[in-house]
Amino acid sequence: TGARLKVLEKLQDALKEASLRCGSVEAVSVEDFAGQLEEELHRKFAVMEQAEKLYMNQSRTILFNLKDPKNRTFASKLLAGELSPSQLPSMTSEDMASDQKNQSRAEQRLQALQESAIKEDSGQITDIYTCEQCKGKKCSFVVVTPTACVNGEHSWTSVTCLSCGHRWKA
Repeated sequence: TGARLKVLEKLQDALKEASLRCGSVEAVSVEDFAGQLEEELHRKFAVMEQAEKLYMNQSRTILFNLKDPKNRTFASKLLAGELSPSQLPSMTSEDMASDQKNQSRAEQRLQALQESAIKEDSGQITDIYTCEQCKGKKCSFVVVTPTACVNGEHSWTSVTCLSCGHRWKA
């Protein structure tokens, strides 16, 4: 189809650009590799619901990572033959991302986790609740009010037992 031909052309162009950018010697022909990759993409997604959408999304992900000037590792692995065309249709964007990008994502996850954790010195510790699971009395709480609510109507208290981690609404 026209979409498959367009993807093939874009893959060939991206692989050629990556080859020049990385200054690497290809272990495989760019045209052959692009043809095999497009065929593998089509084979994987042809039998699924929303096949064209999935095919195009994965194609865009591969192209984005190939064209990313900060992601030389991915392009180099492709051009050196370390990654085969059959592996790419199943790879996630994180699998294709540069080591720097993955490290940045890991740091962001860790920061978000640390920010979301309730700290004992936050002043939200109480003994007025009793945990249903461990019967512990040391609990933290936060009053949750959805943004669409006015004057605190429809708000609730989220309680977390600091002994066992059990959570509930109060």
